Amino acid sequence: MNGTSAPRWPASVGMALAKAPHDAAARGARWPPRLSAAARLDIALLVEQLAARPLWALLERALARLPGRPFGITRFYVLELGAPPRAGRVAAEGFAVRAATRADLAELARLEQKPAGRLAVRFDRGDYALCAVSGGEIVGYEWFSEQPFFLEEKTGYTFEIPGDGVYAYDAFVALVWRGRGVLGALQTAVRDLMPRRGRSRVLSMIQHDNRVSLTAHLRLGFRVARRLLVLTALGRALAFAVGPGGPSPGYGLSPLRQYAGRP
Repeated sequence: MNGTSAPRWPASVGMALAKAPHDAAARGARWPPRLSAAARLDIALLVEQLAARPLWALLERALARLPGRPFGITRFYVLELGAPPRAGRVAAEGFAVRAATRADLAELARLEQKPAGRLAVRFDRGDYALCAVSGGEIVGYEWFSEQPFFLEEKTGYTFEIPGDGVYAYDAFVALVWRGRGVLGALQTAVRDLMPRRGRSRVLSMIQHDNRVSLTAHLRLGFRVARRLLVLTALGRALAFAVGPGGPSPGYGLSPLRQYAGRP
């Protein structure tokens, strides 16, 4: 004996497995059933995918299909950058970084696919945006908030911004400009502003399946400070800290972290 035990199946599952060959024989059918190579491959791939996905991921996808999405599960990485960002793989060139103004609202709304009035509210509450411009066109931007709290729009989760932090959100880089130093230039620009604003670190919250954004931020030197599992039900958000602070396919639930509702 090596000290390990066989997996314990529910009794109903065990009985069904035990009876299957006898039921097949009674019907004159072959057991195990003959499957084509393609069918066996499909089953193997399905089992592999299910094994790689934790229960939360399966629930997340199922709840996302409910009409009106009254319930939901969303997982986030909370990232933090306390030092100047590392240089990108390609030197920043061909664009300039400046502060966005209300005159840019129409173009920002087009790129972000949100109403201009909704973005104007961000300026009203004191948030600001930096944008990368080439040939008179915005090719990338990122929003920043220094308010005590930030309301995550999709889930209604209220993220607490520390007094020495800047919260970065809704970063965008045009497809043809990705990998050319735009995000790094935006982060460098906000870092240049932070000392005179009494801030020393940048924080951001990225949805777990947004691998493009997550990879780009990690390359700049961001670290995963923690992970959050946000449960939503009828307009209320319930958040848990989950797992260790690092990218991982598994998510273990830890005690309640914060409760927040939509304002």
